[in-house]
Amino acid sequence: MLKTPTIRAAINARVMTAAMAASEVLARVADLASADLTEFIHVDKPGVCKVDLKLVKRLGLGHLIKRVRIKKDGTTEIDLEAKLPALVKLGEYYKLWKGEAEQQVTMVDAAKLLEARYEKLRKDREGGNTAGDLPGPTGPVQ
Repeated sequence: MLKTPTIRAAINARVMTAAMAASEVLARVADLASADLTEFIHVDKPGVCKVDLKLVKRLGLGHLIKRVRIKKDGTTEIDLEAKLPALVKLGEYYKLWKGEAEQQVTMVDAAKLLEARYEKLRKDREGGNTAGDLPGPTGPVQ
């Protein structure tokens, strides 16, 4: 029955609509890790804070909210989902904890490396040693 193309296509279509894509999962975890409730808080002149839940909904960030409680005194308490588990998951995804993360090179590091190579070439040339052909393509820098 699963080999029938129309049935298989119907099952695949249902799975695609029911399942969340990996990129969406990663985006939501990143949202949790970087969530900032102050983006949705408005403070009145007397100092009363109000959370704009309509804005949260309009931006599609309702998944950031863990709980909304209205207390007996009429005040509202809003809790966001925890950031730490989201940060840990992102760190695992980017392999930060096992020393496998890609090394980040800053512009300062690149400039120092180029300066050292330039100085070596200059010293070799002054000493009568020519550098020879440089490896890789050469030409004007753009």
